[in-house]
This record gives sequence, C-alpha cells and structure tokens, in this order.
Amino acid sequence: MTDITLIACGTGNYGFSLGINDVIPGPELRLKKENLVEKAYADCQDLIALAKKGKLENKPGCDQEQTLEAMISGVLSKVRESVGQICMKELSRHNAPYIMATCGSKGIGIPTS
Repeated sequence: MTDITLIACGTGNYGFSLGINDVIPGPELRLKKENLVEKAYADCQDLIALAKKGKLENKPGCDQEQTLEAMISGVLSKVRESVGQICMKELSRHNAPYIMATCGSKGIGIPTS
C-alpha cells in the first residue's frame, strides 16, 4: 500500500474536519497582521496622494490610473505573502488548514516539516 493510499484510507475512515480553533488567529499573529495591514494602508494612501498630485511615475505602457492600480496591487500582494508566511511559521503542523495548504489538493498528505 502506498503512503497516499494509506493516508486516503485513514482520512476516509476517520474524517478530516475543520474546527473554529483551526481558523482563529492567535494574539501574536493578529497583532503582526494588523501592523502589516496598517502599514500597507498608509503606503496605499501615499500612492493615491502622489497620483492625485500627478507625481506618480507611470510604469511603461500604463497611464496614471493603471500605474496606481499596479502599485497598490503590489503593496497588497506583499501583505498577503507576509501574513501567509507568518501563518505557516506559527500554526501547528496538526492544523487542518495548514495541512491542506502544504499538501495541495484536498489536504491529502503529511507535511514534510
């Protein structure tokens, strides 16, 4: 029997569920996330102010609005990535969403770290 078959059978027999505690961030994660989001919000406001004054340098092939959208998307993408990395460091390896995120489709598998 392969590992995947064994895991699939185990999941089928015992289930794989999410509890509310699996998705509620702890106090440290919440604080770090709030700080990152606050800084990103301020950065986005600065970009908007620059665009309103016409001082935002356009990206190649983009007008002012497209440049602003691309820059804001970049800021928000960095926040999502940073918070995701914090989650991956702080969650227990037995956390169901963590298992699904690290193993891919349908959460079948065992994390390697």
